[in-house]
Amino acid sequence: MQRYHLREKIGTVDDIPPLPALASKIIDSCINERINYRQMAELIRRDLALTSKLLSLINSSFYAFDKHIDDLTHAISLLGKKTILNLVLSISIFNIFTPEGKKRERQLAAFWKHCLACAITAETLARTIGYPQTEEAFIGGLLHDIGKLIAFIRFPEEFSLFLNQLQMQAESGENSKTTPLELEENILGLCHHQLGKWTAERWDFPEKIINAVWLHHQPITSCVKETDRLPAIIRFADAFCNIHHLGSNYFINQDINLPCHASHVQSYDLLKKFFKISDDDINNILSQTMDRLEEFADTLDISDDQQYFDAIRHANRELGRINMAREQALSELRMKKRILKGIYRLGREISHHHTPTELAKIIIQTTVNVYKSDLALCFLKIDDEQPPVGLGYSGKTFFNPQDWLSQNDREKQTTVNVHPQQKKALDSIEKLLLSPDIFLSSEKIIPLLPRSSLLAVPLTYHTGSKKGVIGQLILDCRKIMRFGGEKESLLQGLHIFAAAIANSVHKVMLFDSLNQQSEKLAELQRQTEQMQEQLYLSQRLATVGRLAAGAAHEINNPLAVISANIQVLLKKAREAGNRKKESSQYRTILQQTNKISKIIADLVSYAHPSKPHLQAVDIQQIVTQSLEAVNHRAAFTNITLKNKLPENLPPVQVDSMQIGQVLINLLINAEQAMPDGGSITIAGHEENDCVVLQVADTGQGIPPEQQTVIFDPFFTTREAGKGTGLGLAISHSLMEQNNGKITVSSRVGSGTTFSLFLPKSQDHHNPISEALQQDADLDDTHSTEDHHNPRILYVGQESELGSLLAEELNRSGCQLETTNGSLNAIETIKKTVFDLLIIDLDIGIMQTRQILRWISKFFNNLPVIILTGLDSKNQVEKLKEFGISRYHQKPFQMGTLITTVTELLHRPANE
Repeated sequence: MQRYHLREKIGTVDDIPPLPALASKIIDSCINERINYRQMAELIRRDLALTSKLLSLINSSFYAFDKHIDDLTHAISLLGKKTILNLVLSISIFNIFTPEGKKRERQLAAFWKHCLACAITAETLARTIGYPQTEEAFIGGLLHDIGKLIAFIRFPEEFSLFLNQLQMQAESGENSKTTPLELEENILGLCHHQLGKWTAERWDFPEKIINAVWLHHQPITSCVKETDRLPAIIRFADAFCNIHHLGSNYFINQDINLPCHASHVQSYDLLKKFFKISDDDINNILSQTMDRLEEFADTLDISDDQQYFDAIRHANRELGRINMAREQALSELRMKKRILKGIYRLGREISHHHTPTELAKIIIQTTVNVYKSDLALCFLKIDDEQPPVGLGYSGKTFFNPQDWLSQNDREKQTTVNVHPQQKKALDSIEKLLLSPDIFLSSEKIIPLLPRSSLLAVPLTYHTGSKKGVIGQLILDCRKIMRFGGEKESLLQGLHIFAAAIANSVHKVMLFDSLNQQSEKLAELQRQTEQMQEQLYLSQRLATVGRLAAGAAHEINNPLAVISANIQVLLKKAREAGNRKKESSQYRTILQQTNKISKIIADLVSYAHPSKPHLQAVDIQQIVTQSLEAVNHRAAFTNITLKNKLPENLPPVQVDSMQIGQVLINLLINAEQAMPDGGSITIAGHEENDCVVLQVADTGQGIPPEQQTVIFDPFFTTREAGKGTGLGLAISHSLMEQNNGKITVSSRVGSGTTFSLFLPKSQDHHNPISEALQQDADLDDTHSTEDHHNPRILYVGQESELGSLLAEELNRSGCQLETTNGSLNAIETIKKTVFDLLIIDLDIGIMQTRQILRWISKFFNNLPVIILTGLDSKNQVEKLKEFGISRYHQKPFQMGTLITTVTELLHRPANE
C-alpha cells in the first residue's frame, strides 16, 4: 500500500473522529499555562461522564485521601493540573474508540493496558531523572502506539496478516532476526510510529508530543539535548512494559507465547545506562506503575481477569524454559570456569626454562585436572630439527607412548592400566602415533573410534594471520560427558583450551627464538660498534694522513738540505782527523733526519701500510743505534739505559728502519713514564722461530683496563696536546708488517715490559747495514773515474740543495749547473749538452712531465734522476713512460746519490 494512499485514507476516514473539543481545549490551555484551577473545573463540569470518571479515580484507593472529594476545584488543587490533564486525556481517547457502556474487547483491552502502563512508566521515569514536563511524558506514553490502533481498526485485512506472521514467530519459539517494525514495513507499507505522527497531527497536538509519538524508536544517540530526551523516555517506557508483559502492544492474547524481542532488551539495557538508572529505581518504577495501572484499568473498564491468568500460565511456561536453559548455562559456565582456571595455571607454570618433556607433563596434568580424564597423551613438536616429544598419563602414572605402544597386549596391561575401549582406540591409530609427524598435521578434533569418548585435539596456535599445529592432545572425555551439556559446547571448549595450550607453548618457542636472536643481535651490535670504532679511528687516521701528506713534501725538502749539509760536515770532520766524537754526532743527526722522513711516510701510509723492506739484520746494531738516538734525552732525565742483549743472538728478517722506530717509540714512552728517573733495560732471548726483544722500565706501571686498549690509535694517558696517541698504534702496525708481534706486561707500581717477537732470518751471519756502511765509507763512494768531466743539470726550487749537490758532484769530477722551471730547463738543455739530468719534483708534476716529454723527443738517451719529498711511487711509476732512470726520496744519502750518478754516467749508451 503506497504511503500517500495510506495518508489519504487516514485523512478521510470517518471511524476516527477528532479529539473532543472539550478535551482539546483543556489540553491546550493546560500545556500553555492559560488556565487556573477554577476555570479548569468549569470546563470539565460541561461533560458529566468525564466528571464522574474523574471523581471516581480521585477517590480511589490509589490516591487514598482522608475525605471523600466531591468538588473538582478542590481535587484539581490537590492533584495538580498536570495529573488532571493526564486523566482527562486518557478518558477522552478511550471513549473515542469505545462508545460509552460497551464492554471493551479482550484484545483492545490488552492494548489499552499497555498504552496506559507505558504512560505511567514514562511519567514516573521523567520524575526519576528530573525531566521537568512529566505531563508530556504521560501523554507521549499514552499515544506512542496510537498508529497501531489506527491500523487495527482501519486496515483489518493487512493488520490481521501482520498479526498472523507475528504469532507464527511466537509459536515457533524462535526470536526472529526480522523485527516487528520490519514486519510492519513489509506488510502494511509503513510503521506504526508514522501512522501515529499523522494521527497526532490531525488532533493538533503540540510538536513535542507529535515528535515523541513519531521518534520513540530512534537511536539514543539522537538525544543530544535536554529537550530531545522525550522520545528516549517513551522508548524506555515501551521496552520496560514489553519486558514486564504489561498489556499487549500488538493486540495478541496473553496465552500466546510471544517472547520479548531482542530489540526491546537491547533498548532497555542501553537506555538504562544512558539515563543512569539503578536497580532500585527500576523496582520503584515497576511498583508505582503496577499500583496506578490497577486503579486506572478498573475505572476505564480495561481490566481483564482472564488476561491475568493467561499471563500466569505464560509465565510458568517461560520460567520452566528459563530454568532448563539456566541449568544448561550453569553447567557450561562450570566447564568454562575449569577451562579458565586451567589456562591460568598453564600461563603461570609454563616457562621457557622447561624442557619439552616438562612442558608435556604440565599440559597433561592441567588437562587431567580440567577434564577429569583417566587417560591423556601429549605430543609436542618444539624443534623442527628434532623428533616430536611424547608423554602419556594413566591414573597416576606417566609413560612414554612410543614404548608402551611397541609392547604386546600383556605387557601393556601390566605396565599401564587402560580401559579396554581406550586400548582399542589407541591400538587403532598405533601406526600414526608411532609416526607423529603425520599425526601432527591434523587440525580437527577427531574421535579415535566411532562414538568414542577418546578424542584427538590439535594444539593449534594463532599469532595474527599465522597459525600452525605444534602438537596433539589425546584425552578421554567420558566423565565430562556424564555431566551433561551440548557436544558442540564441549568441542568449542576443547578448541579454546587446546588453543590456549598451543599459544602458551608457542610463546615459549618465540621467547627462545627471540632470546637466540637477541644474543645474535647483541653480538652483531658489539661487532658493529667495534667496526664503527675502527671506522672512526680510520677516519681520524685518514685525516691525519691527509694532513701529514700535505706537510710531508715541505718537511722532506728542508730535511734533504739538512741531511746533505750534515753529510758534508761529516766528510769535513773526517778529513780534519776528528773521526770519533764529531763524526758520531753528525752521524746521529743524519740518522735522525732519515728517521723523521720515515716516520712521516709511515704516518701517511698507516691506513694502507707500505710493504717493508725485509732483510737479515743484526738486532744488536738496531738496539745500539736506538739507544744512541735517545741517550741525550736520558742524560737530562736521570734515566739509566741498560743494554743486556746477548751477543750471540741470530739475525732477524725485518725492516731495520721500522724496528728501530718501534724501539725508539718504546724508549721514549718508558722515559715519559718515569718523570723522577729510573732505568730502562733492553734484554733478549731466542724463543722457537723468534728472537724476543724485551724493553723493561721501572716506572709506575699500566692499569689492567688500559692494557687492553693501549695499542688502539689515539689512545694516550698524557695531557691534551702532549701526545698524539699514535706511537704504540704505529709500533703495533709495524710489528705486524714485519711478521712479528708486540705484547705488554705490567703491574701498577712495578713497571712495564714490552716484548717484541721478531722472526729469525734464514741467513746465519751478522750483516752490516748498507746505509751505515755507506756513511762509514763516504769518501770512497765519492771517487769516480771521470775522463771528460760529465755535465749534470739540476732542475729544482731548492737553491740550497742545488748548491750542496754542485759542491759534492764537482768534487767528484762532475760539473753541475742549476736551474728552475720547465722552460728554463729546456732552454738550458738546448744551449748545452748534458750527460745527466736531476729533476726535483718540487717544481710540480706538470712541469716535470713537460721536461720529460721534450727530452724523450729530442734526447731519448739522456739519463734522468727524480728527487721527491713524498713516497710518491704511483707518480714515479707514471713518469717511467718518459724514460726516467732512477728516483730518490728525500732526505737521501749523498753517497747513495753519487753512486747512482756514477752508475748512470758509466752505463752503456744503448741501455
